Order: sequence, then structure tokens, then C-alpha cells
Amino acid sequence: MSTASTCCGEVVFRTEYLERLVVFEPPAQIGNQLWSELHEEVQRVLEGLDDVVRSRVAQLRVKPERTQGRSFCLFSYRTFSRTDASDIDPVVVGLTFTRDGRDETGSVVIEADISGESTGDLIAAHARQTVPAVAEDLLHAAHELATELSWHGEGIAKALLDSSRRI
Repeated sequence: MSTASTCCGEVVFRTEYLERLVVFEPPAQIGNQLWSELHEEVQRVLEGLDDVVRSRVAQLRVKPERTQGRSFCLFSYRTFSRTDASDIDPVVVGLTFTRDGRDETGSVVIEADISGESTGDLIAAHARQTVPAVAEDLLHAAHELATELSWHGEGIAKALLDSSRRI
């Protein structure tokens, strides 16, 4: 008889070090409420871009949005597009929050960039930040990175007026 129990000996159950087997355990501090707060903070800061871009691009549509997926916790963004030239690639400005899979403490990686919606052309990017999964730290970093993106109003307007960015 060659069953697993006879060929391998007696099964011994251990309870030590089980946490190392967890692929990902979300930190207790990060719940849906915090993701909503982060989205609101990002949008509050990025909203300042609207008037700057609108001063250069009269026919402007701005859509604040958010999404979540299997590989990221939150993508909070604003899409800028021209209503008078639908063939010009819209510009997406946003922050992406992902869990740091290399970090046992549950840190969050935040990336901030501005790119074309369809073409993906990179208009601006800022250094990614790895932040402890603590509400204060996440909100501070999100505010800081969104503020850095908000300095690119002229670049967004220029991209929307660039006829070579047709899709």
C-alpha cells in the first residue's frame, strides 16, 4: 500500500509561522473608507487643473473617475478631452495605488503620471513612492503626488492641442 500517510510517515500539524504562507493579507487600516478618502483627496487636488487647462483649451470636457482591479487597489484619475476634436487622444492624469508584494508590512506603492488615454504616450511621470499602509501616510503621499501632477496644466493643454496626437 503506497498512500501518502504510509509512505511519508505521520502527519504533524504545526501552527508556527503560518503568516508566511499568506499571499496577501490587507492591512487592517486599509478599508473601503480609506480608498474613498484617498480618491476624494486626489480629486480635490487635481480639480485645480481644470481651470488651467480650460484657459488654453476652450472646448474642454473633464471627467473625474476611479477604478479598482485585481492588480491594483485604486486608480484615481481625471480625463481631459476636447469636445470639438474627438479624434485627439484624451489625456489621463492620475495616481495608481498597488500593494507592495515584496513587503511583508503591507506597504502601498503610489505611481503618478499623465498619459494619453488610447496611445499611452507619457506626458509626465513622477517617482513612485512606497508608503506604509497607514491612513495618515497614504493621504499625505497622495496629496503630495497629486500636487506635483497639478503643476502640469500647460503640458496637458499642449497635448490636447497637438494635432499629431490624433487617434
